[in-house]
Amino acid sequence: MNNQDIVDNAPEGATHWDIEYGFYWMMDRHSTQVFSALDNKFKEEKLSSDFLRSLADIKRIAELEKEQAIRDEALKPLL
Repeated sequence: MNNQDIVDNAPEGATHWDIEYGFYWMMDRHSTQVFSALDNKFKEEKLSSDFLRSLADIKRIAELEKEQAIRDEALKPLL
């Protein structure tokens, strides 16, 4: 799954992506919840993961990748 796919498939409220297991997480100062695809909702979770990436960061990276692809395409005729 690429960065844009991760952003596009994120359930509402998700804040993080677990790169090891592919789970979406919703985290704030008060709770940690993991998204259950079976129930289609977030559930309270006591554990955490060492492999979390911020969805805000992933979204920005996906935007930059798209911009780079547009620039690369525009430069093709000049090469």
